[in-house]
Order: sequence, then C-alpha cells, then structure tokens
Amino acid sequence: EAMIDALRQTPACVFIGEVRTPEDLNAVLEFGGTGHLAIATTHAGSLTDIFFKLLDAAKAKTPAERGLIGQRLLGVLHLQMVTCEANANVNAGDGEPELKTCNVVLPTLWRRSPTSMASLVSSGVGSLTPHSTGHPQSCLGRTYFANQFLSKVSDDSMPEPLRQELLTRARRMDLRGD
Repeated sequence: EAMIDALRQTPACVFIGEVRTPEDLNAVLEFGGTGHLAIATTHAGSLTDIFFKLLDAAKAKTPAERGLIGQRLLGVLHLQMVTCEANANVNAGDGEPELKTCNVVLPTLWRRSPTSMASLVSSGVGSLTPHSTGHPQSCLGRTYFANQFLSKVSDDSMPEPLRQELLTRARRMDLRGD
C-alpha cells in the first residue's frame, strides 16, 4: 500500500528497507517497472541467491521474462564480511611472527548494461560469473573490489601476508559464486 501511495507523490527515490517475502519482492519489482528508483535490502548468501529470489518472486522462467526483470534493475549488490588472518613479522629485529587479523566488507555487483542483459536473458543466473580484470561489463567480483581496497590501504596498516590472504579469499569466493 505504501508503494501505491508513493506513486501518487512521484518520488525520485523510495527506500524500502528489508524485503522478506516473494510477494513483497514482486511488488518492489513492479514498482521499479514504473520508472521509479526503489532501493531495498534482502538477506541472501550470494549474488546468485539474490537473482534466484528475484526471478522466483516474479515467476520469470523464460528468457523473455528474465529480460523484463533485468530491465527493472539498475544494479544488484551483495555484501560479504571477509575475515583474514596471517602471520606477519611486525618487528623484524626479534623475528617473532605476530598473527594479524582484518575484517573487510567485500561487495560483488551486477549492473545493467547491454552485455549483462544479453547474458541474463540467454544464460540466466549462470551469467553471474564475476569479472576481476580488464574492463568488466556486467558483474564485478570480490577480487575486483579487494584490489580496489588494497590500492587505497598503506603497506604499514596491512602487511603483505594479510594482503595476499585477502586476495586469495576474494578469488575463492568469486570462483565458488559466493
């Protein structure tokens, strides 16, 4: 009901909060189909899980139906906390390794583009393979974002063994589709 009322006000953007049921998720997709920007959250284990939820809620089973859903999305973002531990020699004089830990929230992002739409229509959820190098067209994986993060963090605040552990974890998550 709130979304119907919002349509009367012609908002530039609507923040919905958490969407839990397929019915509510379908209502948000319908709202997005009116040309309004809707931002919502939902719990999911991966970007793939989010798309399964979206396509299931809309009962999109054919390539044409997947295309209609894709046209209603600007992007889909999944956030995952990554905890890394590695031994690092903080004081080179004593040679004693010290266990360092870091927690980083790494996203993975699907964004609508001609390439991502063609892939979503033809391959469905199987098209959500993240790209970590080159010029990503549709899906940016955790490796891409880990590299972006590490380029902004000083070597002093994050030793090399911890950097390598973060990149390894990000690559594994991308390969598993997490």
